[in-house]
Amino acid sequence: MSKFNQPSSTVTKTENYAGGEAFVETPKLEFASILLTSFVSNQFYRSENETLDKVIELMSKVDPLFAAKTAVYARTKYGMRSISHVVAAELVKLVKGQDWTKRFVAKVVYRPDDMSEILAYYLNKYKKPIPNSLKKGLALAFNKFDEYQLAKYRGDGQAVSLIDIINLVRPKPSNSNSEALKKLVEGTLRSTGTWETKMTELGKQAKKEGVEFATLKTKGWEDMIDSWIVLNETEEKELKIKCNI
Repeated sequence: MSKFNQPSSTVTKTENYAGGEAFVETPKLEFASILLTSFVSNQFYRSENETLDKVIELMSKVDPLFAAKTAVYARTKYGMRSISHVVAAELVKLVKGQDWTKRFVAKVVYRPDDMSEILAYYLNKYKKPIPNSLKKGLALAFNKFDEYQLAKYRGDGQAVSLIDIINLVRPKPSNSNSEALKKLVEGTLRSTGTWETKMTELGKQAKKEGVEFATLKTKGWEDMIDSWIVLNETEEKELKIKCNI
């Protein structure tokens, strides 16, 4: 008779939301599954708040470093924004005294407005004080963006803007963003070269000249497409020179 090679008595089957037979997921698998599929909105079987509660519950069952890596993967590879913001804010609250948390925050910030969303979530739920790991991570994240990106996502009029974050974390300027940060603090940083800016300018021009906006709009799009093509060709040439192609 076998002593060790016995059938497992662990129950691995359960019932899903529809009442059908299903298998129990491990906390890691369930956590990763939610992060890669949830847009933090109401779903057929689960509300937005239930999803958030489940994520927070699972975070207490998995290794925090695993949760951090999964959030970075979900944000940077799958484009999952809001759910990664939740994990970032909850992790800095959950994990204390670990140096890696500030680097995690910097990595999970993929776009400038990620910083605003993470901080807004934390303030809405936990108020102050704000963990040092979150402040240090946001300060590091500023070095990832140039003037164009910071201008596009400066967040004027929102509960938390980029200037609010600058005043809070005091990021150290780098060679690539020192001028942009200076303009942002002075209130002179503005978006240029975006289609939104171009359409606004054309609207003003149409009103001033008394012509149809649609006429200028068509020509405006054609000019922007031509400029993007030239820009991409220039960047391609510069890349080939650098790589000796």
